[in-house]
Amino acid sequence: MAPRAVVIKNHHPARKLCAALLGLGLLVLAAYGLYGEGRRSARLDFSTVTAERNELSQATATLRTQMLDQDERIAILERAQQIEGNAYQKVQELFQDLQQRNLKLREEVAFFRSIVASAARNKHLSIQGFVVSPLESVGTTYRYRLVLTRGLKSARVVTGDLKFVVVGELNGEPTRLAGEALSDLKNRSLPFRFRDFQKISGVLRFPVGFVPQRVEFQAAAKAKRWRAEKVFDWPHQAG
Repeated sequence: MAPRAVVIKNHHPARKLCAALLGLGLLVLAAYGLYGEGRRSARLDFSTVTAERNELSQATATLRTQMLDQDERIAILERAQQIEGNAYQKVQELFQDLQQRNLKLREEVAFFRSIVASAARNKHLSIQGFVVSPLESVGTTYRYRLVLTRGLKSARVVTGDLKFVVVGELNGEPTRLAGEALSDLKNRSLPFRFRDFQKISGVLRFPVGFVPQRVEFQAAAKAKRWRAEKVFDWPHQAG
């Protein structure tokens, strides 16, 4: 039997330990380096985020201020528009009121021109321009107006009394109302005093159920005993 070959290996435990420690140290250094790099990167990212957040905060504050200014401007413009609209409406109302007054003045001028023209044809007293307008929808209260004139030009004043009677039907029966029955007259006549003409107006209040048909007037001057009589049909537009 042949003898076995014997292999002899040399063992160096100190060398292996040194190599292991060296490798571990390199790993520790590498890990520390990565940790430091991570911290620097983290600090850089945090600073960037902080700066961006500050910029966003400033931008938000600026936008909020601009929005408040814009809202204030809008409120001012809306108020100005409202004031302008109210002023325009008031001007329109004033203009319409002036137009109505101007129309009434024109009607008054035309009315008195016709009165003067008619009075020129009369020698003494004349009763002109009887007008009636309702004061309520029921048709029992009316405002009336008429004009007394004199034909002769004179500086003397004419005085006298005016009487009138409203003729109609009360509940189907012929009725004549005068004086106190018309509620507006405390006496049976109305006094007048004028040089050229005098406008007389008042209110007529009829009992319920009374339908007026005509009005009879009598004017009598005291000094020269002038008299004038006139009958007016009740205006259809007065009701």
